[in-house]
Amino acid sequence: MPLEGPEDYSKFSKVVTGDELMFAEKPEEVMTMGSPVGVMDGVPFGPLTIAVSLWRYVEYFHSYLPSIHDVVVGTWQPNGAELAAGLKPNDYCTIASIIQAQVDFAKDTP
Repeated sequence: MPLEGPEDYSKFSKVVTGDELMFAEKPEEVMTMGSPVGVMDGVPFGPLTIAVSLWRYVEYFHSYLPSIHDVVVGTWQPNGAELAAGLKPNDYCTIASIIQAQVDFAKDTP
C-alpha cells in the first residue's frame, strides 16, 4: 500500500524523520531518498519504499482497526462489537479486512 494523501505522508514523515512536513511537502522524496535498492518500471527507488510497507504492517491504519502485526502476533484482542462483526485474533480474514479497508480508503482519497 503506497502512502495516500497529505495526512498519510505527514504521519510517515513524522515517524521516519521527526518532521511532519518533509514528505508532505515533497512526496517524491519517499521514492528517491537514499541509495537505490531496486528499479520499478525503469525508475530507481530507495529504501523508504520498503519502510512504507513495514510501517503499514505495524501501524494502526485507523483507530478502529488493529495493525496487521498485532493481529499476527496475537496482541490484539477484539472487543464485543468486533467479535460480532466477525473479527478474530490471529485470523487471516481479519487481516484481509484491514487490508481491504486500506485499499478502499486509498480509492476514496483525492
